[in-house]
Amino acid sequence: MEDEEKAYAPQSLWQQVMDYQEAKAVLYDEDTGWTEKEGAVRTLERLWDEGLKVAAHQLGKCYRDGLGVLPDEDRAGGWLQWSAEAGNDYSQYALGKLLQERGRIREALRWYEEASARGNEYADYRLGKLYLIGKDVPKDVLAAVRHLAAAAELGNQYAQYTLGKLYLMGQDVPRDKGQALHWLTQAADLGNEYAQFFLERWESMGQPSVMLSVTRLLRSVAQTFRDAPLPRDATTMQPHIDRKRLKKLREKKLAMGHKPDDHESQGFTMGGMSM
Repeated sequence: MEDEEKAYAPQSLWQQVMDYQEAKAVLYDEDTGWTEKEGAVRTLERLWDEGLKVAAHQLGKCYRDGLGVLPDEDRAGGWLQWSAEAGNDYSQYALGKLLQERGRIREALRWYEEASARGNEYADYRLGKLYLIGKDVPKDVLAAVRHLAAAAELGNQYAQYTLGKLYLMGQDVPRDKGQALHWLTQAADLGNEYAQFFLERWESMGQPSVMLSVTRLLRSVAQTFRDAPLPRDATTMQPHIDRKRLKKLREKKLAMGHKPDDHESQGFTMGGMSM
């Protein structure tokens, strides 16, 4: 009996973190099988029971993305909410995104705002786009610029590009080529191809008609990539190549204001340790 109690005794925080890291590595390792991934999920559930709150965040992503379990939006939302209520801004952002996709925009805004208040750049970018587009929420350019600027200051290249384009076009805000150049340069330095596209044609961007034509061209290119059919031998292509292409297409669509992908960081930290 004494040995059994020792076997189930909660581990030290250090060992819990090591188990968390190992479980996460298994879940995202393409070479591990389903049984191993299921085991990783059970490890995360044990860690949650032992009080490691960050485990709920990863469990939410497991049920959201089908990692070691069958996808289940309700269970994903439940785990993410537990983590969000514990103060994890990445969970707050991810929960907001999940709720937005389910049409529960008011609840989504609440969690985006919670994450924004904790300095989450992805939540600020999402809020900025929502208020700028004004489709699911009333359009509020001042709020949009405030959130986009917050994300841009934290190094979010998509917010930087969006701000740069806003100031360059001068449609929703007064035209300011100085601000436009600043933010487009920041985005280009982080590898944003669309920002680089504008900068390379900076001298010809004086006329609004030219800028509008360029924007339409970029949207057309993004739409072409999105609608292009897969090659007939797509099933024989290497998975890692497909993922790289998919990531590239998502980045291009996001840059042009298409439905954003989940740019949630994989590098959540707790106590200085990468989680």
